[in-house]
Amino acid sequence: MSAYEPPARRPLVNVEVGKFIASLGYDPDTGVTYEVFFSRRGKKAGDSGISEDLYELGVAISKEMQNLLGKKNGNI
Repeated sequence: MSAYEPPARRPLVNVEVGKFIASLGYDPDTGVTYEVFFSRRGKKAGDSGISEDLYELGVAISKEMQNLLGKKNGNI
């Protein structure tokens, strides 16, 4: 068994706070959020460190959410 498998094409909602954006992907049938990605608007030279950290944070959170959804749905 595996983690929750999101649909190939999925809707998302962007939430902007200051220079940061969180993109929340959700299942269109259930409305359950299962992935999140963070980015920073207006990137400048030297910002790559925070951008990489935000990306890695989003991937880690998304994987954990998908694993929890897989367990809840009996996929794991």
